[in-house]
Amino acid sequence: MNRTHLFVNYATEDGVFVNWLCLRLLREGYSVWCDRLKLLGGESYPADIDDAISNRTFRFIAVLSKNSIKKANPLKERTLALQLGRARKENFLIPLNLDGLPPTELGWMQSDLTFVPFTNWKEGLAQLIKNLEQSQAPKANTPTSVKELLEAGSCIKHEPEQLWSNLVPITSIPADLYRFEHELVMNEDAARAALKTWPHYRENATVCWAFQPPPPDLTRQYKFAGRGSCRNWRTATGPDINFYNIGKRVLNASLRHALLALGLEEDKETGYVFFPNKPEFSRFNFRTPTGSSWLRAVGTRSFWSSGNKISVRYHLSPVLSAWLDFGGRDVVRVRVRLFITELDGKAVKPTQMQARRKAICKSWWNYEWLMRVFAILQVLGGTGTAEQFEIGAFENAVVLKRFPLGFQADKTLDESLLKPQPEAQQDTEMMERHYEDSEVLVEDDKEPEAEGAKA
Repeated sequence: MNRTHLFVNYATEDGVFVNWLCLRLLREGYSVWCDRLKLLGGESYPADIDDAISNRTFRFIAVLSKNSIKKANPLKERTLALQLGRARKENFLIPLNLDGLPPTELGWMQSDLTFVPFTNWKEGLAQLIKNLEQSQAPKANTPTSVKELLEAGSCIKHEPEQLWSNLVPITSIPADLYRFEHELVMNEDAARAALKTWPHYRENATVCWAFQPPPPDLTRQYKFAGRGSCRNWRTATGPDINFYNIGKRVLNASLRHALLALGLEEDKETGYVFFPNKPEFSRFNFRTPTGSSWLRAVGTRSFWSSGNKISVRYHLSPVLSAWLDFGGRDVVRVRVRLFITELDGKAVKPTQMQARRKAICKSWWNYEWLMRVFAILQVLGGTGTAEQFEIGAFENAVVLKRFPLGFQADKTLDESLLKPQPEAQQDTEMMERHYEDSEVLVEDDKEPEAEGAKA
């Protein structure tokens, strides 16, 4: 009688899909437990997750993807759900195959389960709903507050709102691709240093591809020589060379070069490119489409963990990825990550990195992430006021817009209906006490809001 909820197990990287899935399950009338819903007026997330899964969950929905398949916390929950299902001799765990993972990657523990494929979200949802109806999954006697808000339309304000993406339009990409070879072999450190001065993709120990020749000093030092070119690489074909893929790699290498050339550093172990602990990055100003603001690309945070106060340093770590022909246009996706180090500059252990990131970023909302996207574009584009900027030599440059794609919505959500922040904060810390050994942020260095900017 107490098993009334659907528990959604997932990795944070799949949050967009999980938001979509949970809201549609709520619309169908099911009671859903998912920590992503706690700020939308939904039910409180259970403090004791193991008890909630064991005694109050009707079906356990596992979102399986390349992100979640080996993550410790989702795996621990799935293991419990599998054991419960076998003990009860029922299909307690419903696995959703989000990425089309092959059986070899799903593991022996899931080999006897029937997966719901979600490569097509609409078809996957229909199959999942059919599964729940056949198992007579209970529905809420009274709709959840999220469902009420959505169906009643009371959360919608009929006011226009400016929305921003993290996709920056590319206005120009060089059409010609050049192949170079060098006689003298570079070691790993030399190759990393070469990328700071020359945007190129290294195919192997002696072969490089680029939109432009290497600088003279590099040419003399390693005896570079041109070994052919390809015109219009996006449409060119060859018997044994995929010019399109090589061109994309050169484009992405050029974006990485732009960050390194501006003074960002690379961690050899993880490949993270991050803002170093230097005065120019501790605080800097940046433009927004309607004003200006400032932030810290590097800062310190302190935590209480297991009774000890721990201080670390965070570094913004931008990730730039070129997406070609995305919705009919070429764009660069700007992602913002954090690289966490001890105060002496040594990277924290991988097992601690995610916990530190969560604690630092849990108070960052859309506005804070958007401001960091604007700031990264300011670093790339320099201090000028032009509406676009170049990466590489002028005649062979990749040209990007100064600001990401924006959209005008004719309606907006009434955010005053969300939970008050102290209550949301309490829910978040409750979950972290279960997973992250009571790691609580105790110090913060706030940034001001931008003048005239709205996320």
